[in-house]
Order: sequence, then C-alpha cells, then structure tokens
Amino acid sequence: MDDGRTGELLQDIPLRQGFMYVMLKLHVDLFAGLPGTLFLGAMGLLFIASVISGIVVYGPFMRKLPFGTVRQEGSRRLTWLDLHNLLGIVTVAWVLVVGLTGVINTLARPIFAQWKNTELAEMTAPTRGKSPLTQFSSFQQAVEQAEATQVLAERELKAAL
Repeated sequence: MDDGRTGELLQDIPLRQGFMYVMLKLHVDLFAGLPGTLFLGAMGLLFIASVISGIVVYGPFMRKLPFGTVRQEGSRRLTWLDLHNLLGIVTVAWVLVVGLTGVINTLARPIFAQWKNTELAEMTAPTRGKSPLTQFSSFQQAVEQAEATQVLAERELKAAL
C-alpha cells in the first residue's frame, strides 16, 4: 500500500498467499493453469445444460399444479421434490446468469491470447523494431492536433451529406 501524499511504500501486502488467494485460484483455474480454466468452462456448459433440462422437465411436470405448490400430503419425498422444484425455478434466472458469465470468463484467456497474436500484432507491426520515442510532444500540441482532426472530420461529414 502506498502513501497517497508521497507515494512511499507503507506496507508490502503479500499477494500470492492466504485463504483469498486459494479461493481465487480454485475459481479461476483449479491450480492447473489454462487446462484447469478450460475444464471449469466445460463444467459450466454442463451446468447450464442441466439447468435448461430442468426447465424443460419442470413445465410439463408441474402443469397440473399452481405455481409454487408444495404438496404436504403424501410422502416426505414428494414434499422435498416440490421444494427442490420450487427453489430451482425461482432461482433459474440468477443461476443461468452466474453460469453463463462463468463460461464467458473461462474463455477470456484464450480469446485475449488470440487477439494478441492477430489484431494486436498487426496494429503494432509498423513500430516493431523501431527504437522508443525519446522526445515527446507537448500536451498543447496534442490538443491542437485533436481539434484540427475534429474540424477536418466535421468538414468531410458535411461534404458527404
């Protein structure tokens, strides 16, 4: 943590240890890197498929009963089944959002790597091998250039209309 006034290091926080780090690694990649991440993504897809199959089964099965019915008469097993179905259908939207965002998050690393190897490589190709800038323009020059570009773009737009 840094002092907001001076920027001096106040305390060195250990990042790669402790309970929260273990939970993060388990949720991101099961301590297995990219294969663990992709495995979690596959499990997320199976989870989503099971939720959707539950929705498909719930409709015809509970059609005869009003929504939210929990049958008390009969066996305890029937009561627990009704509670299971009710809890499942009430939380289905939240469960699907959590499952879908989890699957999307597992695809972030491969998608980012693909972008880096294709589009980013293409965008940075003109500067590859060149030495870094040693002299920078002033802020005022940058503002003037941006304003000139804006005026030019407005003129081209008016001409096109």
